[in-house]
Amino acid sequence: MKKRNRKRKLTRSQKGISLIALTTTILVLAIVTSIVVYNSKNNIMIKQYKKLENDIDVLNNKVGMYYLKNGELPICMRSDRTYIEYNDNRTEEEQKYNKFKEDKHQNDNDKYFILDLNKIDGISLNYGADFYNIDQAYTNLGYCPDLYVINQQSHRIYYVKGIDMGIERAADGSLSNGKVYYTVGENVEIPLYKSIKYIKDLTDLKEVRKNVNEGSQTYKDWILIQTQNIKMNGEEWNEPIGTDAHPFEGEYNGAGYAIENFKINSTVSGGIFGVNKGTIQNLGIESGKIVANGISGAIVSKNAGGSIINCYNKADAVYNITNIESGASAGICGQSTGGIISQCYNSGTITANFSKRFSAVCGIVGIASNTRIEECYNIGNISGIAQYSLSKNKWSDGNNRACGIADEIDTQSKIINCYNMGNITLTTKIAEDVCPVAAGILGQNQGGNVENCYNVGNITVNETRTDIKTTRRAAICGCNYLNGNESNYINCYYVSETTVNSLTAVGSNGYDGKNGYAPIVGNAKKPSELRNLASVLGDAYKEDKNSSLNSGYPILTWQQ
Repeated sequence: MKKRNRKRKLTRSQKGISLIALTTTILVLAIVTSIVVYNSKNNIMIKQYKKLENDIDVLNNKVGMYYLKNGELPICMRSDRTYIEYNDNRTEEEQKYNKFKEDKHQNDNDKYFILDLNKIDGISLNYGADFYNIDQAYTNLGYCPDLYVINQQSHRIYYVKGIDMGIERAADGSLSNGKVYYTVGENVEIPLYKSIKYIKDLTDLKEVRKNVNEGSQTYKDWILIQTQNIKMNGEEWNEPIGTDAHPFEGEYNGAGYAIENFKINSTVSGGIFGVNKGTIQNLGIESGKIVANGISGAIVSKNAGGSIINCYNKADAVYNITNIESGASAGICGQSTGGIISQCYNSGTITANFSKRFSAVCGIVGIASNTRIEECYNIGNISGIAQYSLSKNKWSDGNNRACGIADEIDTQSKIINCYNMGNITLTTKIAEDVCPVAAGILGQNQGGNVENCYNVGNITVNETRTDIKTTRRAAICGCNYLNGNESNYINCYYVSETTVNSLTAVGSNGYDGKNGYAPIVGNAKKPSELRNLASVLGDAYKEDKNSSLNSGYPILTWQQ
């Protein structure tokens, strides 16, 4: 009897254990399921946030490019060119879509405008589809929250609908309502510029010059936007904008406009800008005559770590380099110590008179250190004349140079995707001179790279001495100097000559008149061959269809 009762107790005990185990299993499964559901939802929210992050990154880049090119934001306008504020004509019910303003940045003002996606080329977004559902009168904005808007002052971009992160789990395991994200980089200000100044005429340009040169304003964090072609009205621009003591540090955007009848008649350095630490872009000199001295360039005399982008010069220039040894002048920039020179060209005739050793004249830039020179070309004729005495100083060389693109680069510099079509001539009237230099792309290389470049222009050296055959007449680079063994010439070409003393790609290493650097074997081409090399030169080039721009030779993709 006792045994039977014990068995029953044991059975009840086993049943109890099974029930507890079952309950525990159910709880565990419930927790696991909730975690899986939470993590799955969380992953979805993270993906949505990443899509928002990608959209705003794309929009920041595209809006910035549009702004620099056009001088205004790509936002929706009425037919009378008044801007559409996002909170225009909003009912109280529709104001619920103004919650993004709760996330406003400290530099925002109260005006938010709708980004006009039709004005932005080549854009692909994850959100923002309601832009295409807005009626022409903009009366249904309250029903179109899937939009991107931009603040007028800070240029910070917001997604009106926002990304709701749902329920969020804290580090301690507690749950709370998730945050709605209307933008990214919440603690990062994304202003394009703090201030804008419009340059409509010569008076405005003179005001900028006065403010910079007197030291009252560098225009750092400003953008100066030219609104039309500026006529010089016969006035000479003998004082450029920016000095060594007070450089220009802002951004000057010519917006595709030019300066007409530009004139300089100076015994010192000249250019529109003197010393630049900012950005000069989308600006041209359409016509004029420049006479200057020393380190000069039509656009910028000295580029001190700044950027010169999409600029051109069509004015003829005469540079009398009498006041500085190792001075160089050019069609665009006289000297660059850091920065970039991109998508610029010179078509003016540039001439230099040398009365100092080591002086040079070039199509794009003179001496360049730590500078990237890319997608530039010269079609103007470049010539230099050296006439002074070497004998009293017991020197045997003047080493004056005339070049299509640049005079000199160092190990931190590159010339990439550039070409020369202009005729390059160096004339020395110095009886003792043994090393005048003329070259299609570069005068002398101190260890930099020259890539994807070509020369078609005629290269000529006229020298007084007849007992030494010059080896400084070269299609690509006149000579390698000091660090010459480190210099690289990659994928460069030139039109071959059939004369006895035919053109070589690279000249000599030293001052002894001997060719210490082997030519680039195989890169001399017939004109018909070079005209078909656009694809070989790389993605920066395209064919000159119908020979309309460059006599059939390859042109850069940005050329129209």
